[in-house]
Amino acid sequence: MNTYSFLATLPLFDDLPAQLLQDIVTSIVKRSFASGEVIVKQGDRAEECFIVLSGGAIVSYEVAPAIGKTAVIATLSSGDLFGEIALLDNSARAADVIATEPTECLVIRKENIRRLADNNHTFALRLLTLVVTRLSEMEKQASTH
Repeated sequence: MNTYSFLATLPLFDDLPAQLLQDIVTSIVKRSFASGEVIVKQGDRAEECFIVLSGGAIVSYEVAPAIGKTAVIATLSSGDLFGEIALLDNSARAADVIATEPTECLVIRKENIRRLADNNHTFALRLLTLVVTRLSEMEKQASTH
């Protein structure tokens, strides 16, 4: 499946105008990660978000840095978007994302996500809904640790 067709199956992108989706596709870069490789490091500056194309990863964060205790808060697989929260609020990465098997991701730069949100209100609302849901899930996870 090509990148255009893959994105068109995802709820965040599925009803975008064809030309807008094509513009996104031309700005996307594919990156591969080995099993165990850190894709995103907690505390790093965010310049892009990722969509898992194939493979898988875990999302974890340090709950007790002094003793090295981490908590796994999510498992990612094909079609999952991650890294978008830090893009929207210009914060540092809130968690590590580590490939659990050979993984290929689509990478979308911050300026392209922002341009897309500025130009398409449906996309902006979907992205906002995704972020709010994700933050709510993270809050629930944090309260159990």
